[in-house]
Amino acid sequence: MNETEQTMSQETDRWLQERQRSGNWFDIAETDEIPADIDGCFQTILHMFQIAFAPEIRRRMSSGQLDENFFLEAAQLILPEDGERMVRLNDKVRAVGLVRVNRAVKQGDAVFVSDLRQLEGLDLEEDELNAGHFTLFWNGEGWFASFDFRAGRAKSAAMLEAANQFLEAAQAAAQKEHARACVDNLFSACELASKARLILHRSPAAKAKKHGSVKSAINSWGRLGNVDESFLHLFNRMSKDRSPARYDAGSPIELPSDSDLQLVRHEIQQLQQAVAQRTKTADRSPK
Repeated sequence: MNETEQTMSQETDRWLQERQRSGNWFDIAETDEIPADIDGCFQTILHMFQIAFAPEIRRRMSSGQLDENFFLEAAQLILPEDGERMVRLNDKVRAVGLVRVNRAVKQGDAVFVSDLRQLEGLDLEEDELNAGHFTLFWNGEGWFASFDFRAGRAKSAAMLEAANQFLEAAQAAAQKEHARACVDNLFSACELASKARLILHRSPAAKAKKHGSVKSAINSWGRLGNVDESFLHLFNRMSKDRSPARYDAGSPIELPSDSDLQLVRHEIQQLQQAVAQRTKTADRSPK
């Protein structure tokens, strides 16, 4: 998102000027109340200065880590899966961006501040995709902000790849009309896809080793409208059928349909797209 111009009252403009520092940052105290006529993405940026960036800048200035010539060009809040949050400033910020510029660019060429005005996408580097983040870049005219507070995107992607393998096994069993093997593998694909979703929201059930914990958590998440109802219905059906399919040789087992298999494939693909590095997905758009 980009900072946009807003119509603000004189009182609000005065409030901002009092907190604007020469180093290109807003010194907003924890007890400050951001005026109501500041809204949209600029309000979000000011809140991030309030809760993360301004306290860290003040701390580093008081300890002598930042001098009087400090100028803020980039800021980043990192929220690891475990442990304390981290704040990075300027050249310590790590991110991958997608920029479209109207000039010839070769690998290794310098990137100018003006280039950042054409920033179309930004995300963490692949080795940090398990962390959430809020990242700000100054492009010479305003702030470009990108954020994703979900945790465990890399772990989720690996789990979705495993889900795909079980789905392919279920599909192969279905072609041979091996209903029991199809149900067992389709259940595993559904469960892994569900775990992949729960990981993103830091659910304790994502680490559970009991099938019931995952089933209960994903159904609770679904009741909030966050999971496709058809997928949940299928997962619950496979959960019910899995035990007799595997352990009761005398029970009749219905072969899952092609539409059942396609439903799970769609769920996996949607999640894979959601957790992928954003600069890669953005680069698939037509040139």
